[in-house]
Amino acid sequence: MSLRNLYVRRLAQLASRPVARIPMQFQRRSRVSAFTLVEMLVAMALSLVIILAVTQVFRLVGDNVVASRAMLEMSGQLRSAADQLQRDLGGVTVSVRPWPETSSDAGYFEYYEGPFWDLGLGPAAAAPYTETSVGDIDDVLMFTARSTGMPFIGQVMASFDPTSDPAKPRLMIDSADPTHREVLESQVAEVVWFTRFNDRNRNRQPDAGELTLHRRVLLVLPNLDLTHPTIQAMSPLQFYSTFDLSVRTTQIDPSTWARLPNSLNDLARRENRIAHDVSGAYPTYGSLLTPNRPFPSLLWRALLVPQGSVVTPGANGAWGEVGVDDDGANGIDDVGEAGHFGTDDLTLIIDSPDVTGLLFPPPPFPTYPGRTACAESFGSDLVLTNLLAFDVQAYDPSVQVQRAVSGNDPVLPSDPGYRVLAGNHADVIGTGGYVDLFFARYVGVPSPFSEFSDRPLVRSGMQLATPTFWGQPPIVCLPAVYDTWSLSYEQDGLDQDLVFVPPDTRGPDQGTNGIDDDPFTHGVDDVGERETSPPYPTPLRGIQVRMRIIDRDSRQVRQMTVSSDFVPE
Repeated sequence: MSLRNLYVRRLAQLASRPVARIPMQFQRRSRVSAFTLVEMLVAMALSLVIILAVTQVFRLVGDNVVASRAMLEMSGQLRSAADQLQRDLGGVTVSVRPWPETSSDAGYFEYYEGPFWDLGLGPAAAAPYTETSVGDIDDVLMFTARSTGMPFIGQVMASFDPTSDPAKPRLMIDSADPTHREVLESQVAEVVWFTRFNDRNRNRQPDAGELTLHRRVLLVLPNLDLTHPTIQAMSPLQFYSTFDLSVRTTQIDPSTWARLPNSLNDLARRENRIAHDVSGAYPTYGSLLTPNRPFPSLLWRALLVPQGSVVTPGANGAWGEVGVDDDGANGIDDVGEAGHFGTDDLTLIIDSPDVTGLLFPPPPFPTYPGRTACAESFGSDLVLTNLLAFDVQAYDPSVQVQRAVSGNDPVLPSDPGYRVLAGNHADVIGTGGYVDLFFARYVGVPSPFSEFSDRPLVRSGMQLATPTFWGQPPIVCLPAVYDTWSLSYEQDGLDQDLVFVPPDTRGPDQGTNGIDDDPFTHGVDDVGERETSPPYPTPLRGIQVRMRIIDRDSRQVRQMTVSSDFVPE
């Protein structure tokens, strides 16, 4: 049989076989070609749930990354500031106790406790204020320090006169280049740590992001020659905004005052330091209520300006006048004005077009919402932004530590629930702690067990009441100062206690004249015979400084504490 016949026969056999039939249910299923609408909706809902869950996971991870990054950045900023403050305090040139010897050339230490306290912003405000993270913001540390390593560095907007004596170099303002700057160095400096408040939202309250911490270094170079007429003619604000030098203003004859560089011995006297208002001849006679006081009672906070600031008076054309609305904020002597907390006259935002291209001294400004425009350009002395607290406290070995009103936590005067207790009490669990100077102003009455609870001594001339702020009585507004003082006031031939003991028939300098002028103490030239006194005539064993900042994006708050011990080894 041929191959062709075999092929035809095989095809016939295959065609004769019966065809298998597919069941109907399988036939119907084979006709389904897509998902139903219900299945699509369920799938989409499940997909959205999964996407939402993944998004939330990514958001949480992102928030944690941002928070962790903010925490690291804030911790780094605080650590850098704390290390710098610790180094500065470690180089204090004077033994922190009253009346250092005038021949020691040791300088000074001063701690200014402003009217605020760590829990005082909310209760003290006349208007409601709910930013509880803001604490004590108006304290100041001022002292002379010696560097044991790298020298202190500062700038001056001046040039060196090439014809001057190298042993007494003369600074001059070059008319061809009046903004020329020179960098100077010194192993000794007057160091100031202070805060500034820029009320950007004009609510007359210090909010997050409106406070900054500054460190100003004023070089102690007593051999400099500052006799150039332009330098002598500068106002204090103009000078301190462009010269990192420690200077004093001295009356060299009845009609002439001269600006001279300070030595450490000069700085022992309060009137020679930065931010102290001399108010004419110093010290002066007369009533305590006259503007010319025997001893400056307050820091002249308007002079604590950052290096490079451009400054002008406020809307009324004057600086920080008592009883005047200097900052145009519809409040007389409010928190933003000079005498309490810097000056709100310096509030034009840095990037405003009104300050573009300004030179020193500033030209006339256009008015800016009803006030004179001005600005601050923060330089190298800016330590921390977004500040919430710069709280300085002194160690008081005799203050009572109490048990909290509710619970067993130990509390000190700056903590809630502290009470002044007369005599022994079951709630007293110990003694010694860090306190604000003159904490009686917010506790209620002075503590009989504390060295620093009451106001400064009268003989220091620092009990003058200050203008009220935020509706508080004058006693609450009274600041306090710890000062190492100077024995030179007892050897200057002036009768400083004339204003305290009228008429004074004992003559000047009773504490150093070799006579027992005070019959009640039965001692020659004892402490009770001295005409003046430090505000707190007791050694300072140590201080504690709390610095608190906020990250405005994550709303995280971080705080770091620096402690310094002044007990001689």
